[in-house]
Amino acid sequence: MIHLVTYLEGVGYSRSGAAWVMSCVFALTSVGKVSMGVFADGASARIALTVNFIAQVIGLFLALGAQNTAIGVSFILVFGLTAGPPLMLIPLLIAESMGLKRYGSISGLIALVNTLGAALGPLAAGWIFDASLSYTNAFELFMGAHVVGALASYTCRPLAAEEACLARAAGASAAASA
Repeated sequence: MIHLVTYLEGVGYSRSGAAWVMSCVFALTSVGKVSMGVFADGASARIALTVNFIAQVIGLFLALGAQNTAIGVSFILVFGLTAGPPLMLIPLLIAESMGLKRYGSISGLIALVNTLGAALGPLAAGWIFDASLSYTNAFELFMGAHVVGALASYTCRPLAAEEACLARAAGASAAASA
């Protein structure tokens, strides 16, 4: 997001127009958090986070065409609504998939990875821009990272389902040895 204003200026937005887009994206993050929270309550954190990451890929793709007003508005809506929810969906997914016994250590490890991404992402985008004079490859890299996030989220199994599977396996093993 750090490079968003610069990117938008590069595709024809005025500085104030690009700042307005950034403000709209940030304003929509709150709506997205509430909406995805309600969705997660009805579906699951795993499904909500997977859908959110896929929507972020779509949002980043829309950013590539943001010089068109309709596509720019679509970018604001899609990316704005999906930029904030991972902050609350990831902890929900940890609790849903791992339980609370090791929540602190798992949450800490995920926070470390998030911090590294937040620190290195803008540097990578800057290096890519400096090398190619375009943000397209950086956006594609970030789209790929979001696809990985969607796949990782989707493959998380609910703890209750995992425990039931282990109990069935233990029961089958005990029955076979008897």
